[in-house]
Amino acid sequence: VIDNQDQVESRKSQFHFENPRAKELRSSKQSTLMAQLIQEFLEFYRLDYSLAIFKPETNLAGKVDKDELASQAGINDFDASQPLLIQLLNAFNSGDRGTFKEVSGSK
Repeated sequence: VIDNQDQVESRKSQFHFENPRAKELRSSKQSTLMAQLIQEFLEFYRLDYSLAIFKPETNLAGKVDKDELASQAGINDFDASQPLLIQLLNAFNSGDRGTFKEVSGSK
């Protein structure tokens, strides 16, 4: 029985969601974008241990392209010396929405 279970498990994807809410990260463009912004934040600060957990849990692959991510987040001009998530937060707190465009929530 145990051998059979091992065979069945080995045919499945190496990754499976233990947390059903983690599946929701792929349910919309906005939730996927948020996960990618967090990934870019972790990459910017070289939080490699956190990334080692975050990427498999969110099922994100590879590094994010900051230019493309900025475009998807609606940031027209971004500062490469700061994570995009911080730039979004700073713009929100200052009320400056002039360099941002609205992001569609549908997939």
